[in-house]
Amino acid sequence: VYHEMGIKFSAYPTEHCKAHNQEAYGFLVEGGGKRIYITGDMHQTLEDFPSEIAIQPLDAFITECAHFSSEALFEKLKNCRAKRVMAIHVFPIEKYDRFEHLKSDMPFELVTPNDGDAFEI
Repeated sequence: VYHEMGIKFSAYPTEHCKAHNQEAYGFLVEGGGKRIYITGDMHQTLEDFPSEIAIQPLDAFITECAHFSSEALFEKLKNCRAKRVMAIHVFPIEKYDRFEHLKSDMPFELVTPNDGDAFEI
């Protein structure tokens, strides 16, 4: 999609808006020796979970968490090779409690950012 000044953005289609014939995307951002993937909204079945990207070394994997169960997401994340997974767009709020129970078996740091939080990658 974009490659300039050492930063590259690549788009990966998701199935989030498939029923409405609209496009939706996740994005891989690479630059400065860092790699970050942002899922964007995904389909409720997680059929579009980017497994081929998640198993690659990443500095951060930022995923939405509103359209499927916590258990389904963590099943997909169990092979994720990111240093840090950041859970955003979490709904319903009770999912935060489930994350606390599920994250101990995961091979990455799980972060649940709040509005206004900043992280150095």
